[in-house]
Formats: sequence, structure tokens, C-alpha cells
Amino acid sequence: MMFRKTCLASCVATVFVAVVNASYGQEPQTVFDYLAGRAAGMSAALPAVPDTVDAWEKQRTELVGELGTALGLPEREPMKAAVTYTKQDGDLVIEEVAYLWAGQTYASATVIRAKQTEGRQPAIVMPSGKLGHYTFLPYRKFVDSMAGQGITVLFIDDPRTGRRQAPDAGLYAAASAAGISPAGIQVFDALRALDYLLTRADVDPGKIGIAGLGAGALESYMAAALEPRFQFVVAVGGTTTYACLTRAAAAGEAPEDPAAFVAGILEFTDMDRVAACLAPRPVFIAGRAGVGEWAVDGFDHVLRTMKAAYGLHDAADRICQVPDGQSDDMTPHIPEITQWIEASVLPSLKSSDAAPAECCEVEEEPDFSILGYVQRRIADQTASLPVEPTSQTEWQAQRDETIKWLRSSYGVDGMTPPPDEVVEAIEGEGLVTERIALGIDADFRCPALLVRPAQTSQTKHAGVVLSHDDRQCAASAKIVEVTRRLATAGYWVIVPDHASVHAQSLQPLANAERPSFYGDEAAKLYGPADVVGLSPLALRVAENLAAFRHLAARPEIDAGKIVASGLGIGGVDACLAALLEDRIAGVASVDATTMRDWALNAAPGELRFFHLMPYLPSLATKTDLDCLYGALAPRPLLAVRLKDGWPRSGFEQLTTTASAIYKLQQAENALLALGPRDVTEELESATPDGVQKQLIAAARPLLPTPPQPGIVGNLEGIKSRATADSASGLIWIVAEMEGYEQEFVDGGYRLESWSFFNDNGDAQKGRLITPLLLRKQDDKYELTGVGTTRTNDGTGVQSFDFEPVQGTDTVDEGYFFGWHTGDLEGNRNPGVAEFEDAPDALMIILTADGQMTGQNPKIGDTYRIQSQYRRRYSVMAVSRKQQNQSR
Repeated sequence: MMFRKTCLASCVATVFVAVVNASYGQEPQTVFDYLAGRAAGMSAALPAVPDTVDAWEKQRTELVGELGTALGLPEREPMKAAVTYTKQDGDLVIEEVAYLWAGQTYASATVIRAKQTEGRQPAIVMPSGKLGHYTFLPYRKFVDSMAGQGITVLFIDDPRTGRRQAPDAGLYAAASAAGISPAGIQVFDALRALDYLLTRADVDPGKIGIAGLGAGALESYMAAALEPRFQFVVAVGGTTTYACLTRAAAAGEAPEDPAAFVAGILEFTDMDRVAACLAPRPVFIAGRAGVGEWAVDGFDHVLRTMKAAYGLHDAADRICQVPDGQSDDMTPHIPEITQWIEASVLPSLKSSDAAPAECCEVEEEPDFSILGYVQRRIADQTASLPVEPTSQTEWQAQRDETIKWLRSSYGVDGMTPPPDEVVEAIEGEGLVTERIALGIDADFRCPALLVRPAQTSQTKHAGVVLSHDDRQCAASAKIVEVTRRLATAGYWVIVPDHASVHAQSLQPLANAERPSFYGDEAAKLYGPADVVGLSPLALRVAENLAAFRHLAARPEIDAGKIVASGLGIGGVDACLAALLEDRIAGVASVDATTMRDWALNAAPGELRFFHLMPYLPSLATKTDLDCLYGALAPRPLLAVRLKDGWPRSGFEQLTTTASAIYKLQQAENALLALGPRDVTEELESATPDGVQKQLIAAARPLLPTPPQPGIVGNLEGIKSRATADSASGLIWIVAEMEGYEQEFVDGGYRLESWSFFNDNGDAQKGRLITPLLLRKQDDKYELTGVGTTRTNDGTGVQSFDFEPVQGTDTVDEGYFFGWHTGDLEGNRNPGVAEFEDAPDALMIILTADGQMTGQNPKIGDTYRIQSQYRRRYSVMAVSRKQQNQSR
């Protein structure tokens, strides 16, 4: 270990930037390397294809059953369906259809068929893969060609677009918690599409196949493995294994969409064996899932396993493999696929004379919301869980069962952590900062930062495991401030540096050379983590446990006085870590919610994978977060509500349940449920020494400073930042800054002045910016005031009076400040105010017509949210209390 002295004010934020650990002699293993190694080991441990048909059929039957369970598919109910719209396109007929998915929810799809046909026709079901539609170029010519050849094509709308529109990230997490694999949603789309086609008099039930591109190819393999009535399969550009897709993530080539992954699937199979379940049916395979060795290996591995299974049936010739590299378009393969279907497949299939299956009418206004289905499923699941226990014995049995499930389901207990290493220690200003490599599993270590007093006392110190929020890291300014304050007060504070998109994270999810426009780099962690049975939340729990073990092993620490504290998702994983480690003395969770409320009120806004979300796969089938927080009893728990955190309703659900459990345990005083302004210095001072005081001390610096009434932003925020918007004619509103919503105050205030910062000189000089006032009404915003348009001079801070030219300058509760990059005459330009990414800020782009750019503000118009970004802009607005002087 190296030890040196320096100025702590600079070292705490910078000591974590140097990653190379000289004591290892090599670069530390990344989280993606670890997941790839774990996936490879799990895949290699799977049983080989047996050498007899009977043994393979037994293995296949077991595999298919486990696959259906892992996907979490609903019951296949009697079909309801309708053609809702029909048009002709040359020699083709285009039909929009609605067919029952499950419960009250419908899937939407398009049927493309030849206008003039005789008798019952072959058909192909096409799952959409990633956001596909039949009109998209990679599909369109293939679809039209198949239909022109007399093959009816049913192309399923993606559950995240069109009439089914669901938020990408919100659906992923909510469905996972409900026990439905996101991939399972689209597999079930295909199964129900087959059920619908079987009701059509113009489709031959004996000649229905399935075809997919990319992720759609994986969905096609799984659907056909589950449903033998898919008589043939076409897979283009997606043939690989999950082990190799996880390798792709380690190589920086992860799929943009984690929905193709199936949580925990590597515990019992991989895609090569799923594809082998198609034997002896005909299958056409073209194109790898990507480039690089992982893509070649994945493709070859699937082919080897398939050939072994097909060989048992003497059907190796039914695999049609087209030599090709990466393929992301079905068009080049039209000739080969057409030839294969017409010459090899259709002649080998028997037509069916079965009558069309029964089909009932749909509701007058079918519900296409797949997120709505998931929300109802979670509500039903949590409602059916054991009710509030009536005795300590009953509760203890329920608690033990829940913790047993946590341990067995998320792989933490099976880990073999290597020793921790203290890499470097720096002393300054009375504190010591240590850079530590925490042993997690095998060769994987989590970087951590420990800050402690330089002078040790004769009595042992108390410790804090501090879990940062998902877009922070150990070196982010807020966490550095918190650790310094706590260490100055005498605590030993350890911060495991969880995987994060923060620029200074030592487990970076973002790629500085290839940044995501939307800031959703967290997407690439979900699939690889879930597929090996170690979700992103479970990974954070494992790292918290390692941090606790490190503190508990230090001789200067009282192991009975170590608490876990966290902000946002960090509070959730702090709670879960304490459930798995009874020695953690208590938990402080700044922000908290339940899964059922998160799915209902937060998931709809999670359009992209901007956050790590508070789910565990199948969580709602076993318990909910309120019961998990309650399971900490009788240990002290501090739950703090954030004004601009998860919805208040979820916090109240959680604390109501937890309060009942703490009361049952006769530990009511051990639970503190507080509002954002309740965790004060006075409260900390008045609390007797002990764990509860320690929790208050750990939580208090995590809370944001409340904004000054009537003011949006602050003077410190008016400064030079990374860039300005490139898009023109936007309408922005300031939704959050520094963790607080930026609405104005109760009545009697007028907006007097506003400021922005732009020091880009002549390059952006002359750009226009118009200040706006908007009033929030439910999920929309009404324009109530337009100030005088100003011209950027590019010199830095620029301040102006609001001077309304339309509407009013009066502000009230629910009013927000915003601006338009242009004027009211139709002149528009790129942005003026400078910005940078910030996890504790939220900016909203509003739209009147669905478009992002080219907006034309008009007083009284109502706008809806078009996009949201975690950014901090250099803007400020000041209103004053001036009764009876509004204009």
C-alpha cells in the first residue's frame, strides 16, 4: 500500500481517477468482463446434446418447460380478434388487426396478403425484434415478396411503439418484476399471433412458419421451441448464444436493447439448445448477430448444437445455412429464402383441413397497453401476497421465506470473493482517503473509496457503508462532500463505486469516445447482468456486502456499529444488503418506494435506460419492497421522502407497511419516516447517541438543499458549461435542479428577471432566446406568459427583466420557467444557454405537434412532454412578492 500526504480537498475527488492497480500487475477486471466470464462458465456447464433420440427428447421436454417458466408467459385464452382497417396496395391487401394478448390487453399487427388467391395459404408470423414495423426498410421488401408469392405475413407491432406504446425502460423493469421476461412479451406476441392465424379461413394451419431479424430471430427460436405448430423458422442476423452476447458487452458491442435477454436463462440453457429444440423442422439461418470473434463463436456454437440434435433425427439437411457475415437486413436474402420455402419447405408440409378455430368479437375500444397489463399483473400479485401478519411467529416465518428466496435467486451466496486490497492511502486536513479493491467474486473486485479520521481514538469507530445513486460515483461532488462531513464527525465511511455512467466512475457504463445522445448507457448492463442471474440491483447489493465485510474486518471499527445508507436506488440496495447481513446495525434510505407504485406511477416516464431501476426479476411474485424494508425490524430504519424523488404514494405505501411490521415487533421507535425538511441538524443533536443518531447523521448530508422560494436556479449555477443545444426552435422548461422541483411558490409573486450564461463569442452571438412561463395541468403545460425576446452577445452572464409581451408575469404554485430558442415571429436558432449532464437535474422539451424542433409559442396553448433530459442549464429566474401588482 502506498501512503502519502496531500491536500484532502483536492485528493478526495481525484484519487479515484487513476484506475491501474499496480499491485495486481494488470488492469482490474471490469464488471462486463466478470459477467462475460460468469456467462461463459454457466454455458459451458450445461449438459451436451445426448446421443439418442429418446434421451434428447427427454432433455428437450424439460428444457421447453423451464423456458416457458423463465419467460413467465400468461395463459393462452380463447381468441378474440378483428380486422380494424383494410387497404389495397397494388396486388397486395394490407389489414390492420387486433388480437387478444392476455386479460383485457390486445396486440396490434398488420396482415399483408396477396389480393387474389385460391384456397388456404401458407403464413409467416414475424415478431418485430427491436422497434420494428413491416414498413421499415430491413423488412419491407421481404414482407412484400413473401405476400406476393402467396404467403400471408402477419407482422406484429412492437409492444413499445404505435398503438401499444410503452416506455422502453419502464416496461423492461416492470415486466421483469412481474415475472415476465421482456423477451417473453414478444415471444407471447408470436404465440398469440399463431392462435389468431388459426382462426382465419384463408390460412392453412399446417403451413405456418415464423421469421425474425436480429432480436426477432432469437424470439423466433424461442417461440418455435415452445410451439411445434410453427412448421418452419427463418432466422436472419440474430443467431448467437447469450454467453456470446455477454462477451459482446465486454467488448463494448452490447445490443442497444436488453429486452432480447432472458433473466436467469443460463442457469438451465442457452440459445444453442433452444434452437436445437426445433429439430427436425426446417430452419433457414443467415447472418451473424454482429462482428468480431464473439459473433463468430456464437453463430458456430448454435450451428454445432443444432446439427447434433438434427443428426439424431437424420434431418441435418433440414438446416439451410447461408454463408454470410453480419446481417441487419432481410432484403439480400429474399432469393434464397424464397427458393428454400418454395422448393424445400412447402412441398414437405401437409396441408391441414382443420376448420378455423373459434374467434370472438373484440371490445368496442380494445386496450393495447402492454404496460397496463403488467401494472395490473403486479397489482394482482402483490394483493395476493400474505396479508399483514398477525403474530411474530407468522411474520418470522414469512420473513425467513423471503430472505431464503433472495439468497437463492440472486447468486450472492454462491460467490467466492478474493481478498480485499488497500491500493493507496492519502492523508490531508485530518482525514485519510483510501482507495480499496473490494473482493466480490472470482477475479472481480469493486473499486471503493474509504474516508476516515487520521487520528484513531481509544474507542472503536462507527462505520457507514454509503451507496451512491445510480448516476453518481464515489468521486462525484455530492458523495465526496458527504464522505468528508461524516469522516470529520468521526465515522469511517466506505463508498463502493458501483457501475455508473458518471464520467469519473471506475466501473464506467458510458464510453467517452462513443457517448449516447440520450444518456442511456445503463441499457447495456441490464441484459448481461440479468441473463446470469445477477441483476444490476443484485450486483450493487453484493458490492455493499463486500464493503461491510471490509469495515467489519478493520480492527479500528466496532463491527456492531456499522450502518448502511443510500440515496435513491442506493437506499434500496442498502436495505437488501442489510437483509442478507444481520450484522448491519441499521439502514438509512433517502427516497424509497414500492414496486407496485413504481410500476404504476414511475415506469410510464422511464422512456430510456437512463436509470438503474428498483426491480429484481420476479420480485412481485414473492414480495414487495415495503415488506423488505419492514423485514429489517427490529433494527433501526430511517426512511426519508424526497420531494422530487419517486412518487409520494409509493413512499407512503412503504412506510405504512413497515410501520405495521415494526409495531408487531414492538419496535415502533426504531422506525423513523420523515419528510425532506425533517432531517435537520436539530433532530440529529436531540437524538440520543446510538444507531438512530448515526442513521440521521448519514442521511442528512445526502439531502438536497431546498430552493429559495420564488427563485429558479442560483447564482452559482450561472457559469460556463460544456455546450449549447444544436437543435432549433425548442421549448424548454426547468423541471428540477439539485434534486428539487423548480416550480414557483404560492400566489402573490411576479417574475421580475432572468439570466443565462453563454461565453461562446461570435460563434453563437446573435442567437435569440425568449423567456416563458408555463402552468402545469396534470401531465400538460399551458403557456401563460411570454417575456421579451433577447439576443445573445456571447460574453458570459446576461441578465434581463422579464417584460411580458403576451400573457402575464404572475407566478403561482405549479408554474415553471422555460424558454424558446427563437422569437414569436417564426425565427428559430440553436440553443443559447450552456448545459452539461447532471443526475440531480431534469429538463423537459415541450411540444404542441409531437415534433421536437420548430415550435412556435402561442399564449394559451397547451403543450405535452416530448423528451426529458438529465441536464443542468446555466439559467436563473427571480420572482418577487409584490401583492396586487401583477400586470
